[in-house]
Amino acid sequence: MPQNTCIAVDACCDLPDDYIRQHPIRVLPIYIRFEDETYMDDRNLQRTKSFYSQGMLKKSFDAESNPVSAEEMSSILEKELVLDFDRVLAITMMQSRSTIYENIRDAVWVSQPKFKQLRKSKGVDSSFRIEVMDSENLFTGPAVLVYEAVRQLEQENLSLRDITQNLMGIKDRVRTFLIPQDLYHLKNRAGKRGDKSDKSLNWLTYQVGKTLNIKPIIQGYRGETGPVDKAMGFGNGLEKVFDNAMEAIEQGLSINVICMSYAGDLNEIKKEKAYKKFIEYAESRNIPALLSVMSATAAINVGPGCFSISYAESQ
Repeated sequence: MPQNTCIAVDACCDLPDDYIRQHPIRVLPIYIRFEDETYMDDRNLQRTKSFYSQGMLKKSFDAESNPVSAEEMSSILEKELVLDFDRVLAITMMQSRSTIYENIRDAVWVSQPKFKQLRKSKGVDSSFRIEVMDSENLFTGPAVLVYEAVRQLEQENLSLRDITQNLMGIKDRVRTFLIPQDLYHLKNRAGKRGDKSDKSLNWLTYQVGKTLNIKPIIQGYRGETGPVDKAMGFGNGLEKVFDNAMEAIEQGLSINVICMSYAGDLNEIKKEKAYKKFIEYAESRNIPALLSVMSATAAINVGPGCFSISYAESQ
């Protein structure tokens, strides 16, 4: 019999593998291509680690990510979700940077009658509902909303409708900050996508940053991305974003969690003094701090060594 409600996420949603497996979360895949080889990024942790260790996410590789089409998504939903759950909330990365949201929404719109007929033919209650939400954020940003959705589902036993309404009222408070190591990916791969809405990096910033080791701090917020600060070196950038996070904690968070990801071996980020200091601070305030390996899809676009941190500010 169906297991009531689950939260579906696209592969760009950066949450720890253990957390995903321990909760009713399902990952919807994205195509990634390296040279002539195409893979499905479904957040398989071992495969993602191998991409990093083999250097496949570096700029020397011709790589790109592409959303699964609406037609293919319909088949994935039918196979993975329709017979196992009565209610599904799909939370996607920002609509302004990808067609993931539209493709899932269109797949649901067209396929609802087919989904209900399938359930009926299998002797399952034909009542079935999928809600699709644009997080208006990216990477660890949607992860903050997923964490809260799971909390409301498991601890408060709220309905899908109530959870969706609650998240709609909170998602505008979620901020994501990215610190890239290699500016090549931000400049060249965004341009390759033809993404005119991406204001993360211009030519001058790229040249100056490459020469002087200046790292832009990129913000994802309310459906837009763009530089909001800069730092001399990656370590100083970490100090800035962690200081911002600590200030947000002092002001009070709307969702009691900090989500982080790193595009590479997590031991590299765990050795950073700023990270250690922040983890001690978060623990002292009883704030869960989740660190995950950044998805291969994200790293194709922002580069290996990129760090992401997200939280939901107070009102």
